[in-house]
Amino acid sequence: MAADTDNSASTRAQQCQQTEAAGADPAPTHTSCSALPPLAAVDKIRRLLHTLHVCAELVEQDSADARYELDGAWTDTLSQLEGLVHRVVSAPLEHRERLLAQMHSLQEQVDAMRAELGEDADQRHVSGKHQTPIEAIGMLTDAMSELERLRADRRAEMDAMAADYARIAAMMPDWTWSLPAPVALTLADVADRRNALAAVHIAKDARQERIDTAKSLLQSSLSQLPDKHIPSNVRDFMAAIQSDTDQTFPPLSLDLCSALDDAVRQVAVVTESLMARLSAVTSEIVAFWEELQTAPETRVSIETDLARLDEYEEICESLREEWMAKMKHRIDTLLESVQQLWTKCHVNEPYQTRFMASLNDTHLYSPITAVRLEQEEGSLQTRFNRYQSIYKLIDDRKMLLQRMKDFETTASDPKRLFRPSFQLLDEEKFRKTCLPTLKKTEMLLRDAVTAYENDTEQEFELNGERYLDTLDNEIANRFINESMFVLSRPSSSHAHASHPSHPHHHSTAAATAAPAAEGTQRLAAPRSPRLPRSPSSSSLSHHAAVPPSPNVRQPSSMRRASSITDLGRIVSHTRPTPHKRLNG
Repeated sequence: MAADTDNSASTRAQQCQQTEAAGADPAPTHTSCSALPPLAAVDKIRRLLHTLHVCAELVEQDSADARYELDGAWTDTLSQLEGLVHRVVSAPLEHRERLLAQMHSLQEQVDAMRAELGEDADQRHVSGKHQTPIEAIGMLTDAMSELERLRADRRAEMDAMAADYARIAAMMPDWTWSLPAPVALTLADVADRRNALAAVHIAKDARQERIDTAKSLLQSSLSQLPDKHIPSNVRDFMAAIQSDTDQTFPPLSLDLCSALDDAVRQVAVVTESLMARLSAVTSEIVAFWEELQTAPETRVSIETDLARLDEYEEICESLREEWMAKMKHRIDTLLESVQQLWTKCHVNEPYQTRFMASLNDTHLYSPITAVRLEQEEGSLQTRFNRYQSIYKLIDDRKMLLQRMKDFETTASDPKRLFRPSFQLLDEEKFRKTCLPTLKKTEMLLRDAVTAYENDTEQEFELNGERYLDTLDNEIANRFINESMFVLSRPSSSHAHASHPSHPHHHSTAAATAAPAAEGTQRLAAPRSPRLPRSPSSSSLSHHAAVPPSPNVRQPSSMRRASSITDLGRIVSHTRPTPHKRLNG
């Protein structure tokens, strides 16, 4: 039995030696100090581990025999092996620690850059627990490269936007917006700057369009103007903005926009003025041709071209000189006729002044003036023909009032008694007939105007007022000296009975009630009723107006004189004459 045990132990010892021999490397030499490739070292370590594992199993199996003991030398070798194992393991562990440190450092850099860029973690670059440090370092390195490229792209874009803004700001110094300060390089930061720059570009494009439109309009307007009519300041301004060296106006400044707008307005005013001149000159030329009966083949073409303004003005002046000799007599004749009609139609002075001033705005002796005078003459003649009877009564009344005024003035002169007797007889006759004649004239005038208003359903107006109202006011406020203008009156009772409402008589009661007003009479007339206005009828408005008739003022001291023999007493003895209001 002991022999079997020894044999068994011997057999196991041989197996261990064979295993060691199989896993053992050849004896080291001086040339074996070179480093093994990593995979060869891994293979060798695995063979050594297998051999040690087999030995451990054999020792474990034999340890059940109480008689089994390990050789002391073997134990010493085992102790030495432990130190060698530690030496073998330390190098890979140190290398692994360095890899892990590198991996952690890369991870921190990637996380920091992702935070700066605002990027979420990419699942492709997240290390897992089944990955080796080498694989994790590779993925992190790739992630770092991609993030660095993204950061470089965004930084380049931000710098490009800043440069673009600076370029636009130099063109638009009045621009007050600024780009957002770059806090980070996130997509939000880039988007904010993009939006701000987009707004700047929109404003720049709008400003550029405004300037281009103004320039185009200005150049188009200037192309129509002759050089000598271009304002000097506009000429200098155009030279400045077209110069490459002039820096008076930044390319897109508001000052440039305002200056362009001012230049466009100034050129428009000049163009409008010149076009008006051109239109007036060409109209005169055509009128001159018609008046002078110029042959069509000798006429120049008429165009709306300011470049030919000087040419047309020379032609017009030449035609005017030729026409002036023929037209002067015609204009003078028309003016005389118009002025006579103004007098006949009682045209007021302000209207005449305005009309003549409008003629003076152009050349007085021109076809246009002739046309206007002919139109005025025709209008006045039509009016005079229509209201001739009324105008004649107005003139008769005016002349009679003036004659009464003159008579009242001369009647107070004592020297008139030394005139021939026939003149005194004429004065006596006028004294007795003038007032009845005046009243009759006014009655006829009132009847004529009233008949016109009834027929036309329009008010007859002079000087902007209804003439019947004017007539009533003049009569109501007029005083007649009875001592100068003698009336042939019936008794007051007879007059009252025969003509109770006639405006040319007064009642006995009125004479009795006012003895202090016995010498002077105030003529009054019943107010003329105003015509009702309707939407279809309007008052007859004349620009012609009759000047107010002068009031006949009584002399300060006169006596009643009913015959020529009473005039002597006026010279030798005068006393204040009592006044009496005459009610019409």
